Amino acid sequence: MPELPEVETVRRGLAHLITGYTITSGQDLHPRVLKMSSIAPLASLPGARIKAINRRSKFLWFILDRPEVLVAHLGMSGQFLINRPNRPTPKHICATFELNRGLHSRNLYFNDQRTFGWLSVERLVDGVAQSRDHFPSMAKKASRALNAIVQFTELYLRIGHHIFAQDVRCAFSRIYSSCVMIHSMLMFVPMTASEFDSWLPSSFAGYRTEIIASGEEEVAADQNLRQTRQGLFPDDKPASGQYFMKILDQDISVGMLWLRAPQIEGSGAWYIYQIEIDEKFRGNGYGRQTMQELEDWVRARGGSRLVLNVFGQNVVAQSLYDSLGFTTQAKRMFKEL
Repeated sequence: MPELPEVETVRRGLAHLITGYTITSGQDLHPRVLKMSSIAPLASLPGARIKAINRRSKFLWFILDRPEVLVAHLGMSGQFLINRPNRPTPKHICATFELNRGLHSRNLYFNDQRTFGWLSVERLVDGVAQSRDHFPSMAKKASRALNAIVQFTELYLRIGHHIFAQDVRCAFSRIYSSCVMIHSMLMFVPMTASEFDSWLPSSFAGYRTEIIASGEEEVAADQNLRQTRQGLFPDDKPASGQYFMKILDQDISVGMLWLRAPQIEGSGAWYIYQIEIDEKFRGNGYGRQTMQELEDWVRARGGSRLVLNVFGQNVVAQSLYDSLGFTTQAKRMFKEL
């Protein structure tokens, strides 16, 4: 595993070779190279100019001429390599970037044989990338699961070749898997009546703001809001088939989810009206994880499709949905005259 002097050497090399270059393309080639908490795919980086390469501990981040940064952790075998003429192409490329500065162009590879390294598009908080800032809380959150794993490992080693060893080892494997997963699963829990009553007005107020921000006139936005509310809440009561749920990580509510079951028999299409992660939890991968686990939740109820609308100004959400495999069906466009 690269130690701090090696990581600093990598930082200095990158700073010397690619500072001032503009990213013209970015592509992840391995399913695990993009960290789950990344707020956008690597394909969102073209057009960004690299201003500097910073480091904190073993975390590297590329300072760009935009609010986001590209964060990297080398893991055990990660390397950044510049493509050179007459040299063989690396065998374990997980991500590739094309860079340009004037008449000069370069290919930058993230090469990682053991695939423990990762890349992530993140925001800076007080000048520090969020992965570095969030690491202590992630470690604390996992401590109970790790303690359980250690205890069962000791039991496993004591079993030896006992006649019942195979049965106990099978049980150990199941317990190990549950210990690893229990701290990464989110839960969708129905809102209480009081939570729903306090949430609904703010939800529609936010929806109105988004409509106007997308270019709609206020009169048209108010009419849209009335029609939507009348259709979904006739007599101020939710129409059938709607789900209003809190997103829980352990016992902590990190956001909310509003969706509706298929309205046409046999269609299998569930409609997402709203998914919102509380502001203080954004940038930690909850949006991506919610969408991924929602897919399993819908499949378990016979669904075969997720459908949603996203406003044109919400570029971060569009990038997330694109990276999750959503397909654009139509675009509503306008031009001011």
